[in-house]
Amino acid sequence: MIPPEAGTVVDCFLSHPERVHFTFDHGNGHTREYPGPQLAVEAAGLALHFRRLGVVPGDRVAVVVPTSEPLLRTIVAAWFARAAIVVLPHRLGGARSAASADKLQRMIAKVSPRIVVGYAEVEATVRAALGADQHYLAAEKLGDIDPAAVDDTMRPRPEDLAVLQFSSGSTREPRAVMIRQNQQLLHCDIASRGTRYDSNSIIFNWLPVYHDFALAAGVVFPLASGLKCTMMPTECVVSDPIQWFKSIKRHGATISALTPSSVDLLTARISKLTSDDEYFGLKYVWLAAEPVFPKRLQKSIKLLQPFLNIEEIIRPAYGLAEAVVAVSTTKIESSLRIEKISRESFRTGAITRTTSESDAIEFASCGTIVDTMLVKIVGPDELALKQPARGKILIKGPTVTAGYWGENAPILDDWLDTGDDGFMIDDQLYICGRRKDVIIRGGSNYDCSEIESEAMIAAQEALLPISAIAVLSILDNSIQRERVIVILEKASNALITNESLGKLRADILQRTGLLIDEFTVAPSKLPRTTSGKLQRSVCKNLFSELTQNRPNE
Repeated sequence: MIPPEAGTVVDCFLSHPERVHFTFDHGNGHTREYPGPQLAVEAAGLALHFRRLGVVPGDRVAVVVPTSEPLLRTIVAAWFARAAIVVLPHRLGGARSAASADKLQRMIAKVSPRIVVGYAEVEATVRAALGADQHYLAAEKLGDIDPAAVDDTMRPRPEDLAVLQFSSGSTREPRAVMIRQNQQLLHCDIASRGTRYDSNSIIFNWLPVYHDFALAAGVVFPLASGLKCTMMPTECVVSDPIQWFKSIKRHGATISALTPSSVDLLTARISKLTSDDEYFGLKYVWLAAEPVFPKRLQKSIKLLQPFLNIEEIIRPAYGLAEAVVAVSTTKIESSLRIEKISRESFRTGAITRTTSESDAIEFASCGTIVDTMLVKIVGPDELALKQPARGKILIKGPTVTAGYWGENAPILDDWLDTGDDGFMIDDQLYICGRRKDVIIRGGSNYDCSEIESEAMIAAQEALLPISAIAVLSILDNSIQRERVIVILEKASNALITNESLGKLRADILQRTGLLIDEFTVAPSKLPRTTSGKLQRSVCKNLFSELTQNRPNE
């Protein structure tokens, strides 16, 4: 359904606007329809307005609004004007509102957009970051701009910059990845082969569109393929995960996406589901954006199975903004594949299968490498490792970015360093985690994500009121060594006793072999990236603040 002669996503959209149809579902019985022909003429009118404000090809247009018609209109209008779109986080409230506002201003300063579109709650923050030749447009007033006919001047070129996509920033300050129009279209072709969609397929997207995966799957793919798409604001699902079930059933969705943490959310509300919530119409669900831990996933699959044929449809994938998204995917005809790896071999870098339950670390396959991508696993000397062996994941291919806006990408001989460690078995890619999230104790490597997963399982089995766990390695200059710190995010106001923490420490040691030096409880929710990953660099700052504010003992 993607025209073979198309050079850009806009070409595809304009070849079948009558097939494109977005539906916005807010979970309260209120839905709004946004047909493709209406989107086209309203975006064309906005694109002409952009030009009157001085936008020229190569400029940037930023949008700071939640999932809505103004968001879609601004994205398409930017491309009609041959500008690059930058979708930025729109939420500034909560305990870290000042930090969120500061981060938003730094993002705006980095990409220097000609225009920023936003709602009233972000206006003051945005205006404070703009210069004299930059403009702020109120999203509430976009309806006052007259629609216009689409003409040939509104077709971007394949080589045009399409998106500046901020990376998630799990271990460092986010950077703006450069994605071109032809890379977007090629990525849509990759997605179409993996899901094997047809004209009756309906996409359901609830992830925030400022995240790379949600922009690609929930906006770009429907525009290019002509598939219908239902969009639900992320906040609706986070506050009431049962809305995910109800909405996909209400709209007959066949393709969607979940993150491992959102699977946990659904499982936690399992008691709220009834037989009316059963839905077996989903055909394919991407599972991505976070590490996949099989023990937690298998537990969730068992609980959710009466309501959703989740084991047959959930398909882990691996990607990053620097590759548009997809590096590896699990094909629709494949099944969930799990490997048990010897814990000792894993920590030394070798990879050996095991049948032992006590010595095993389980990894879920993230599928096979997409056919436009090359992947290489290398050691510290940058030489390729004979697989299976744990090493740095390097990627090369036509969808891989040429760099970051205003800075260079970590590319050597056309190979980009993803920052992740992994290994391969039987052409399947397995992700170990971020390289900077590794704790070294006694010559062994411990992945923070693995420790967090095991700690969360131990906390759940002990019925501790904990909703999230961050494992950190922090240099203690007083003793001249790294200390392993665990920050707990409480799920309620219930008391966590020293006795329960002692039991949790013993359970983590038994499960992983790692001794935790200190536990502390966060005063609010732990900081996360746009994809839900823990921001460990920010968590370290949080721990420093917590220790400084402690009363002297």
